[in-house]
Amino acid sequence: MHSNLIRYSSAIVTLILLMMSPFSFAANNAVQAVVSVSKNQVVKNEVFQMRIVVDHRVSQDEIDFSVLEGDFYMGRPSFGTSFNSINGVRNTRSEWNVSLAAQKLGTLTIPSFEIAGAKTQPIKITVRMDENQPKPSDFIELESKLSTNSLYPKESATLDFRLIIKADPRRLQNAQIVQPTIKGMNIQLEGEPYQYQTIKDGVEVTIVDQTYRIEAVESGEYTLIAPAFTGTVIHGSNRTGTTTMITADTAAEQFTLTVLPKPASYTGSWLPSKKLTLEQQWLDQDGQSISSSSPHQMRVGDALTRIVTLQIEGLNPNQFPDLTIASPSEFRVYEEKPQFTQNDRGDTVMTIKQVLIPQKSGEQTLSDVNVNWWNSAEKKQKTSTINGLVLSIVEAVGVNNSQIVTPNKPLPQSVSVVHDRGIWPYLTALFAVLWFVSVLYILRNRNQMSQQFEATIEYNESSSFEAFKHAMNTNDMIKSQFHLSNWLKEHSSLSTQDQNEIGQFKQWIETSCRNNASAPLSSSDKKGLFALMKKVEKRKQSAPETLSRL
Repeated sequence: MHSNLIRYSSAIVTLILLMMSPFSFAANNAVQAVVSVSKNQVVKNEVFQMRIVVDHRVSQDEIDFSVLEGDFYMGRPSFGTSFNSINGVRNTRSEWNVSLAAQKLGTLTIPSFEIAGAKTQPIKITVRMDENQPKPSDFIELESKLSTNSLYPKESATLDFRLIIKADPRRLQNAQIVQPTIKGMNIQLEGEPYQYQTIKDGVEVTIVDQTYRIEAVESGEYTLIAPAFTGTVIHGSNRTGTTTMITADTAAEQFTLTVLPKPASYTGSWLPSKKLTLEQQWLDQDGQSISSSSPHQMRVGDALTRIVTLQIEGLNPNQFPDLTIASPSEFRVYEEKPQFTQNDRGDTVMTIKQVLIPQKSGEQTLSDVNVNWWNSAEKKQKTSTINGLVLSIVEAVGVNNSQIVTPNKPLPQSVSVVHDRGIWPYLTALFAVLWFVSVLYILRNRNQMSQQFEATIEYNESSSFEAFKHAMNTNDMIKSQFHLSNWLKEHSSLSTQDQNEIGQFKQWIETSCRNNASAPLSSSDKKGLFALMKKVEKRKQSAPETLSRL
């Protein structure tokens, strides 16, 4: 009775499988395979399921699904093996499940698969067009904008590209932005893609912005193919309850670029641009702005800062000219490497910072700076100029420039010979004994006296130390180097340990001025350096005070 029930149950399960879907069946050497689909009549791009079941344990790689790629979109196959035992009879089941969507209209065929010697029969799929199916433009929109259609050699243009995704990005499959191309010109991505969400026409969309820079090399006519988009969108229809995979491939826009030849009348280094701006700023010792319309008075040793900015539209940093700013030999000059930044419009800005320190008094004139360039908008050569500065330099306060007056004739020399020394040798011996006793007393009470004097001596920071601290706190490495050098000259009698410690900081500052690439000094390191310098100054100021007390 029990065995009959099992036999009837197996027959019912088989009958249900036959009623649920079209299938093919194959048996060979006791291996059985069943393939079925959830639908055999679908609309184009509609997703349906295919299931393959084998009653043996087989490998996942037994089936090559690549034969379906020509007619169907295919999801990633899932595979599993299960075991069960009924009344001591062990059953094994291997199963594949694959999501498919037809790419073509008409009758398509799922071919026969061979699994462990068993072959399945092909299945016919009828595909028709859904008149209400969304278009790719309902999900994807592309916008491309070229800054100019006319260039000169070495000049560049920007291509702004925007991808607008009107569907949930998680429903995109195999999404890819096809990069722009142009033969005969250089093109590269500028910066990083910027992705964000916003509202467009009342619909929440995802935006991806990218900017490309295109550099002209030689004159001629060129065709720019803007970025395109490829991918599919999984779309669920509320009307039919079906899921479709819609191709969202969107064609690229094309632009024509004309590169004009370099004018034969142009002289100087070739520098084409639609807009070039050359500016400068003068700063005095205290960082205050200086006007170049009238002579500026300063002292020997004071620092004068000249900041030159050059902004060129359509050129990258590698195409900027090397600005040479000449300075009189009477100046010590510290110049940083050019710094390149971008303004709000995306144009490159080069900044050059130069610190000049006069070494002699007198009238000096700092030179103008000229840049020759080709105005591609007006199609003519131009020269941009920034004016120099007239300086009236006086000697620094406290410097004695008076000459030593020597007589024209040598003064007569008198020689006296003393034969009777009197009491002086005895007084000298007494003074030597007293001096020796005093030294012993000082050495014996050195620690107590040091603490006492250290507590009572009033300490004043030197002007060079104050200037150095201010320069370090404002991260002005050039001024820091200058003021530290002055401080070291004032404190030439440093101990070996102090020289080594301060020398390490001095080397770091010199490296920062030379290559402008060192990491900023930490707050704790600055405090340590300031404390060491303060200790040296206290020691220097306390030495004469100690001797006066003795």
